[in-house]
Amino acid sequence: MPRLRAGLAIAVTVVFAVGWFGTLRGGYYASTHFIDDWKDAVALGMQEHAPGGVLVYDHPVAAYYLSRACAQPSAKYQAVDVHPACGIAEAKQWFADGHAGERVVALRGVQYGLSQDPGDSYLEQNCRLQSEQHYTRDTAAAMKRRLFPTQREPEWRISVEVYACASR
Repeated sequence: MPRLRAGLAIAVTVVFAVGWFGTLRGGYYASTHFIDDWKDAVALGMQEHAPGGVLVYDHPVAAYYLSRACAQPSAKYQAVDVHPACGIAEAKQWFADGHAGERVVALRGVQYGLSQDPGDSYLEQNCRLQSEQHYTRDTAAAMKRRLFPTQREPEWRISVEVYACASR
């Protein structure tokens, strides 16, 4: 019996340590992106996306669901750039390519925020926010802000923002 207790204690300690190591390092060992509401966020992004506009994403999980939305229903995962007619761009690539689009739908994930990119500054300075929808509240955001005050922790893990931009 003491051996079993010691083994269980070691196992729980290892799982706890690996989880926190992955969370702090950003390696996703204990990440919630597996349960975040990406499917609904992408569905809204695709619904808000209009001809002549662009849907900009910044998270690999969004890329997966966007590729499924652009592909044939029976198709397996394909890279989003295989479907250029969908008007979808990865955030950094969109900014590097000249940030085109009169209507920009920004699909943002907490771990890969556009707020760290020049694209976010461009949207704030040159476009008008028309609507904003949030998904998956981070219930630990207040605690994270208290423990890590230098990191900007948003209250929501996913957001869909629709901007109207001046034509170029």
